[in-house]
Amino acid sequence: MPPEDNAEGRPRARAASRVDINGLDATSVRHTHARRTVHALRGLRPADRARVLGRLAELRDLETLARQRGTLAA
Repeated sequence: MPPEDNAEGRPRARAASRVDINGLDATSVRHTHARRTVHALRGLRPADRARVLGRLAELRDLETLARQRGTLAA
């Protein structure tokens, strides 16, 4: 049974708020990116890891600000 099927073998219903990206819903895409990011960070030295995490936090803050101003689509 494919993972996208439920126990009865029918496709699972997706929440209306999810957006499909090339057949994957946005939640799955975010989870995959998060896993890849964590895996990549494990290979870095502590100082490099801190620098990367700091930059990611800056980018997240900029994205939040852009959404609040309405210059970035939700």
